[in-house]
Amino acid sequence: MLFNGIILTCTEVIKDTRSSSAIYHLLTGKKGIQTVHDARLFELERFYGIYPGLDKKIFTDRMDDLTTEGYLIRSKQADHSYLLSPFGKDWLIHHQAGLPFDDYNGFSYSKMDNEFYQGILLLIQTYTNSYKQHFSFIPLIDNRDVTQSIKAIYRVHKKISDAKMLEGLYDELHHVLRKTNPLAAKLFVDRLTGYKDYGLSISQLAIAYDLSKEDVQLFLVAVVHLFITEVKQNKLPILSQLLQYCSMETSFITASAEKTNAMMQLGMTIEEIAERRKLKQNTIYDHIVEMALIDSDFSIKPYVSEHEFQAIESAVHTCKSLKLKTIKKAVDHQISYFQIRLSLTRIHLSKSDERREVHDKTTDFT
Repeated sequence: MLFNGIILTCTEVIKDTRSSSAIYHLLTGKKGIQTVHDARLFELERFYGIYPGLDKKIFTDRMDDLTTEGYLIRSKQADHSYLLSPFGKDWLIHHQAGLPFDDYNGFSYSKMDNEFYQGILLLIQTYTNSYKQHFSFIPLIDNRDVTQSIKAIYRVHKKISDAKMLEGLYDELHHVLRKTNPLAAKLFVDRLTGYKDYGLSISQLAIAYDLSKEDVQLFLVAVVHLFITEVKQNKLPILSQLLQYCSMETSFITASAEKTNAMMQLGMTIEEIAERRKLKQNTIYDHIVEMALIDSDFSIKPYVSEHEFQAIESAVHTCKSLKLKTIKKAVDHQISYFQIRLSLTRIHLSKSDERREVHDKTTDFT
């Protein structure tokens, strides 16, 4: 149900401008500039990297199933691309509100969510066993970083009773779980392990709730992302400390682009950087587009004039397409693909800001 909803939502937005592999790379969080660009361009950042372990065959089989069942239609315009059928659109309209899409924040959290989740599981296991004076349990989590984080939290709170800590943890968990999808909350709770009370595996949860393993995994990720959001907004005392130990790296910029950025900061030109690094200039162009995608304050003016930007923006609206080839045909031949790609990072952002302003004005009255 949830996995299907995410695939249908992504397909409805991307349509046949990309192959289905673009959706797969989005969900698995591929660290490629095209995938990051797609996430930004199509406003699908929330789904970026929410399922890094997704098997490609499982994804392909699900696309085939959705096509066979009439939710998707194979595009006649592009190979391996899909469109939503009227039936698929109707299903999405009727089910989307009941799915926890708004809880996802993959673009910001996909680097830390698994470590944070493991920390919650081990924190609860540690304190429930400690409360019962049982210190020889086998940890659920075999991750040195997570183990060290829990030990540090335990030391910091050694003067506070286990009962008090468990009460605080319960309150923080309850605060978040009452805000999420009821089914997701049940899955989260049934996954927890305490003193002589072992949580269910993903496979066991799938059987118990008559769900696919993919749905179980995605429901759990949604809950974890909501936890991170709530911790950031409400500063939940115990979980805030746990989050501090997790990786807070949110940059998706590649190591190669970082080197290019550092050389640009020294005043080197594209040509000089390409020559020094023994790279093609087009590779440096890729790095610049990547920088613009990650940093909304990055100025594209040195590469795209105001006149060129307006021409590209006009072509996007006129052609009603985000395909580079289509836009290229609609603008002056002197405008390069690099300039189009760079402009799309800003056209997308400005459109998002407009929508956000409209949304904010609307919610003022609710």
